[in-house]
Amino acid sequence: MEIKVSFYPGGRVIAIATDLITDHWDDYRHHIEEARKLESDGDAHGVSRSIRSALFSLYSHLDGVVVNLHNALSKARTDFKPRPRMDRKEFCLREKIGHLRTFAKQHLNSSPFNMCPVPLNPGAGGP
Repeated sequence: MEIKVSFYPGGRVIAIATDLITDHWDDYRHHIEEARKLESDGDAHGVSRSIRSALFSLYSHLDGVVVNLHNALSKARTDFKPRPRMDRKEFCLREKIGHLRTFAKQHLNSSPFNMCPVPLNPGAGGP
């Protein structure tokens, strides 16, 4: 979560809180519901547009969750220290998920990050 506070002359203060991770999840759910409605209206192009938006939002949500978890573990646990990349670049999302899976397997004797079905077809139910 990010909080931006602005101070104005005369003592006026405006605070804005944003939580992009939750916003992306809410956007995903909105676009899936929109796709369901458009599908029942027979609007194939609208369904496609909504599904694309939903996938983008879902990816952005996943990225935010994984990055926050990866960063939190890096700071909080001395036994979570992924080996740096040879090119010194930041880890990509796939690599961070791999680090989290490896850590979970080592500490939980099984991975809670097993593949789970996420229904992306607006007619298949889901979130």
